[in-house]
Amino acid sequence: MTRDGVWVIMHDPDVSTIYSGTGDVKELSFDEIERMHVARGSNADKFPGLKACTLQEYIDICKKYNCHPIIEIKDPRKDKMQDFYNVLLKNDLLKDAVIISFILDDLKELHDIDPTLNMWYLVNYLDNKNIKDARYARFMTTVLKPPAGRLTTEKCSPQ
Repeated sequence: MTRDGVWVIMHDPDVSTIYSGTGDVKELSFDEIERMHVARGSNADKFPGLKACTLQEYIDICKKYNCHPIIEIKDPRKDKMQDFYNVLLKNDLLKDAVIISFILDDLKELHDIDPTLNMWYLVNYLDNKNIKDARYARFMTTVLKPPAGRLTTEKCSPQ
């Protein structure tokens, strides 16, 4: 979410990794972000002038093509989750959106607001602590369905 309260679709909190500007999304206004264009990344040169889109624009595209939005939350400010929830509510997406995040506190906050949301806790690696955290927060009913021979349920089960 930008400094002035606009949810935007970004790969990283630091806009300089992909865009023509610098700064952290939460410290920039939407107007500042709107003046930037995609400057880095695969095939960036093939789409001159490409801009970031808002969460609302993404939702509108999903609705137009009858798709279920998958939204990764990367904003660590759990006090902004009610506003995020209100966007889902306004767009009648409480049952259709899939919310994913590496930020467990954001997911917990959303769970407190609405425990029926379809949310998935992302982790960089699978260990007992991450499994316990996810189960405690009730974000996973299935931890993993591994390819045969690689990982077993016993290896993933908390001790």
